[in-house]
Amino acid sequence: MSAYLTLTSPTVSADPLLLSAAARVSVSDVVVFRLGSHPTNASLSLWRCKSPSRSSFTAGEQAALQTAIDTAVPWSLRACAQACVDTWPLDIKALALALLDQINVLRTQAGLQVVTVPTALAAIRTKAGQL
Repeated sequence: MSAYLTLTSPTVSADPLLLSAAARVSVSDVVVFRLGSHPTNASLSLWRCKSPSRSSFTAGEQAALQTAIDTAVPWSLRACAQACVDTWPLDIKALALALLDQINVLRTQAGLQVVTVPTALAAIRTKAGQL
């Protein structure tokens, strides 16, 4: 049996990938989605949390989910693009790393330091946030 929880928050929009990741820190199998505006207070939103493997949420889990929603990163194309870099499929990662290998060959021949994988991915995330 699945557990459902409805929460109220001033958060109107949230990046779905980042919100899901934040919520799953405290409840591993939870799905969080926005139901819509609060029926009597348009400045608030209703959010639904669903966990297919439990029958209820503990008070601690409820508080953690409320915090995840209240502090969620607002949805934007830039934030979405940055989050997509973190979840690239293997073929895209392979392409980026192969290009980085070739760039590093040229950098080494020019007497420059190589660019590390974490540095390159951070630069890609930054660039995605600037587009």
